[in-house]
Amino acid sequence: MTNQTERMEALVKLILAVLCFFGLGIIIDYEYAFPAQVVAWITGAGLVFYGVMRYGKIKRKKFEQGPAAGSKEERTTLKALLTAAAGIGLIAFYYISPTGLTFVYTASILVLLVSAAAQMRKVIVKASVPASKTKSDTIVTIVIAIALFLFDAFVSGFIYVAMVLLLVVIPIILVKAVKVRKDRVLLKQALINAGIYALTAVAIIVMFNVNNTIAIKRTEMIADACERYKANFGEYPSELTMLVPEFMKEIPSAKLDFLFPSRFHYISLKDAHTIWYVKVPPSGRPTYSLERKTWGYID
Repeated sequence: MTNQTERMEALVKLILAVLCFFGLGIIIDYEYAFPAQVVAWITGAGLVFYGVMRYGKIKRKKFEQGPAAGSKEERTTLKALLTAAAGIGLIAFYYISPTGLTFVYTASILVLLVSAAAQMRKVIVKASVPASKTKSDTIVTIVIAIALFLFDAFVSGFIYVAMVLLLVVIPIILVKAVKVRKDRVLLKQALINAGIYALTAVAIIVMFNVNNTIAIKRTEMIADACERYKANFGEYPSELTMLVPEFMKEIPSAKLDFLFPSRFHYISLKDAHTIWYVKVPPSGRPTYSLERKTWGYID
């Protein structure tokens, strides 16, 4: 595969990852509406189309090569079929399960980003002079790690990326390290890459806990503002926006995520007023009851 082809495939995967990302952002707070359905269908169709096209291309190549086609083509065929299956699953889960849809979106984003990064790594390393190949590989791994950290810690608010790194990516790298253990240069590079991804996973987990500590503190701030509102007007507000600007300058986002801010939700009933936010999208919703002054969980 030429460098130009590698770049084009990486670009297609990045576009599909962006579509998955925006689909995920639309449903992050259970906003199931027409735009979410459109994005799910467009993204799912894109994944199916790309998977089928890759499958057809591989089959033509195997037909032309005949017995010369090796196990690499078999693996690539499987990846193409899984891509198409992910597209079908994405559309299906939109109608079946929000949790399943979120998982498919997240898994697709991770796989597409890692795959695109791997292809760009090949392009960069191939273009490097032999003496700098190891350095280039390390730099690319660091860039990928930073991108994954920023995505999970400040955009999606998931902890799934850390789990995938710890349970899938790092074990695969370590298996490869065992296979190339006789080559000290390749072994060292594999261990460096595994170490970088391990540090990334730890950083994501730490940031996940920091974000949820911030959410708890901000929930308590809003609850305190609601109490002051009640002291003035004799009842809790029917909407959180009624606290602004007299009791709060603004209603903050629940966490430090920027592109799709985690907003606070408020349930106002006659004898029950509850503040809640999403801890681990789409489920995992801590609640705070203003009447009981206690924390709970929806799911």
